[in-house]
Amino acid sequence: MEKLTIALAPKGEGWIVEHRDANDVIYLTKEAALQGAIAVIETAMAEGLEIHLNIPGGSGRFD
Repeated sequence: MEKLTIALAPKGEGWIVEHRDANDVIYLTKEAALQGAIAVIETAMAEGLEIHLNIPGGSGRFD
């Protein structure tokens, strides 16, 4: 089974969603990046892929 690894990562003042087909979108908050990751997850689920998601901890809700 093919596996897709997705990670939220800080970049500058924002956050990005890292995965094999990632684009250059920088989200203002970690929560916004999570919404972007969900779109990727939905597609991967429809394709039957195994999904690994990594979200780093931080100091606050809108970290």
